[in-house]
Amino acid sequence: MDYEYSGYLNNILPEPDPDARNKVDSFLFTADDLSRWKTEDAEHSTEWKRVPGRKIQTEDGIKIEGNFNKVFAIDSLSEDDPRFWVPLTTLGLTDSRLPIDVNKYPIIEVTYRCTSPNAHPTWMWTYEGGSQLGALPKSQKWHTVVRHLQHFGFPTRIDDLIFRLYSPTRSVESFEIKSVLFRAMTPAEEKASKANMKSLESQKFHTPSPALEEFMPLGVYMDYESSKRLADMLQITHDEYWDFVMEDLVSHDHNAIALSHIDNLSTSEWKGLLDRCSQNGIKLLPRHEYPLSGNTDEQKRVLHESIAPYADSKAIFARSFSGEPTEADFPDILKAKKAIEKADPNHPVCIIARYPNSYAMFAPFFAASGVGHFATRRPWDAGKMVRTHVAMSTAQQFWVAAATFVYPTQTPPWSTSPAMRLQCNLAYANGARGWFAYSYHNDPVWLRGRVQRTLTGPFLTFSDLWSELGQRMRWADALAPLYLKTHIEDAMDDWFVKGISTDTTILPAPGIAPISQFHLRGDDFSLYITVSNNLREMASVNINIPNDAAPGQEMYDLSEYITYQTWQPMARQRHIEMFPGQAHIILVASPDRCEQWRDVLAQRLIQSDLRKLKYNLELANTYNLEYQEIEDRLNNVGDQSKMDDFELIHSAKTDLTNLIYQTPDITEPHSAIIQASSAICGCDGALCRLMEMGKKDIATDLGQQVIPIAAEFTDLRLRLKRGEGAQIHTQSQESSARALALLAAIRSEYNT
Repeated sequence: MDYEYSGYLNNILPEPDPDARNKVDSFLFTADDLSRWKTEDAEHSTEWKRVPGRKIQTEDGIKIEGNFNKVFAIDSLSEDDPRFWVPLTTLGLTDSRLPIDVNKYPIIEVTYRCTSPNAHPTWMWTYEGGSQLGALPKSQKWHTVVRHLQHFGFPTRIDDLIFRLYSPTRSVESFEIKSVLFRAMTPAEEKASKANMKSLESQKFHTPSPALEEFMPLGVYMDYESSKRLADMLQITHDEYWDFVMEDLVSHDHNAIALSHIDNLSTSEWKGLLDRCSQNGIKLLPRHEYPLSGNTDEQKRVLHESIAPYADSKAIFARSFSGEPTEADFPDILKAKKAIEKADPNHPVCIIARYPNSYAMFAPFFAASGVGHFATRRPWDAGKMVRTHVAMSTAQQFWVAAATFVYPTQTPPWSTSPAMRLQCNLAYANGARGWFAYSYHNDPVWLRGRVQRTLTGPFLTFSDLWSELGQRMRWADALAPLYLKTHIEDAMDDWFVKGISTDTTILPAPGIAPISQFHLRGDDFSLYITVSNNLREMASVNINIPNDAAPGQEMYDLSEYITYQTWQPMARQRHIEMFPGQAHIILVASPDRCEQWRDVLAQRLIQSDLRKLKYNLELANTYNLEYQEIEDRLNNVGDQSKMDDFELIHSAKTDLTNLIYQTPDITEPHSAIIQASSAICGCDGALCRLMEMGKKDIATDLGQQVIPIAAEFTDLRLRLKRGEGAQIHTQSQESSARALALLAAIRSEYNT
């Protein structure tokens, strides 16, 4: 029987010693124990519910079997990325050995074998605020894999263990588990681990990066190669595609792009991209496909062509890797980090993963790092996830990646706007200092894509979440200077805990309180945050703060200030109604410090408005509108804008909007283009549904009819921006009518 290390231990030791293992403290889940485990997974994970599965007692252990034959969505998935599974878990199990004390038993061993050709076994363990998922080697003979569970003292306990059987094909697959062992480290393992940790100490993050001192990323994931394909599909130039993107990001108060597939750009492409970002106030996080081992020529090429030449670019704020970091890659990632930061000493190498997994191992070595939260039906868990993982390093920033996509499996479920609002507010209240939405765009899944229903889809349109995130990022951008100067405080003042209460008694979910309270502390100020955890109902909140609380300091309602731009000390006795997922933020500081932060927020809000107004001013100029007086007013607002400039900005925005809306050559074709855009969004969604129903060929054929209409309305958008509104009004209406008719035709295929 094969016996091998996996993950971290595989990097520091050649192979396990079975004799030494038998001499340390341990306990074993036998086949009889495994027979009592459940074939049910976490409720918010839905893929397993679509696969008939069962456990079978065998002579040697427990076999997990899944019938994937009728899961048609598998046909839309890549074979190297299976998404459906059947589970065997301890969830809800009563067993005196659970939860597992990882300080005492930091090693896990599983003995198993695959009993079908396309079985993809994995194992997973959960802890408070996160989980770790890893693949098991595919082996037709009995195989024992040994893994170290704990890194730098985390986690201290494992709540549940989950085995999953995936399949990349529509077939019946199975694998068999003989036993699961938890044990202490052997003397050799303990010695090797301590020596390795000591050798790594000097490589831990120590020196703050200037690039992250005053910049908090509010970004989206994008794919450069995908942007090329989508531009070709829409029959526009690549530059025109990126002009649309830049205006869209600025209009939605985003300031960053995590960009993949960028290591084959030409010098002119790099220059064009970086110039366009600089002109629009957008910063890049290039996600390099730097080979972690092996191909040294390719490593040198990436360093010399994609990294070193742009070391001085102010349009880049950090660098990262494409793909998911694994424990097996750990030594190579540290080497790659060192090589990249030598080629570019001005931008830190950061790391962000979709899942927590080995975050505890990687986090101490990076200036910024992050984890995805894709459980869209459990937005309350975002805060717990952030709080758990922020504590694992002294990094400058912790980033959250949120799910704004759907796999062909129809998971994760598309988030509601209140759920996204709640997730965002809880993330920042618990210490997050950066945000990325995955993803901004996608190749159509009915052609070649791997995901669907992203923020703007294949056609640069819109979505409810994109609108919601525009509002959230406006708040986050305004508050960024305060967030970057604070840290999460476990202790909360008594006046805050007792002075904020709610009349709401309905729990948003089992075990979830109607409101949550948080304290972010700075050197000479504090933010006190109350978040409504309800996703459907308003929360009635009573504020009754004693007049002698926080002596010598003032309190200001920043939520009200950002929304209404009015500044006055907060009434300490009041009642507010909080809408679903809303955050209420109180600034507490000395009077002088409060005024300083007032001006900082005013400047950021006004500069954000000015960046957005630029595009409407350009449109007014293109149509020869009488906008000069408005522009003159805006020119009186300098870089050091203050609260007094709010009225000027508001009046200019109102007058410019009215001027544009009083111009039929703009508004009438624009309205028709929006209608066509909505219909095209509907077509994409309907085609994805056909794919899910197993009607792949029909979806592909109908998709070919969608593309010309999408290209047409994209061309109409360009012509509208160029001043041709009068000439395209009729065509815009006709395009909209064709899109609506095609949408009806696609939906008619549901019942055929």
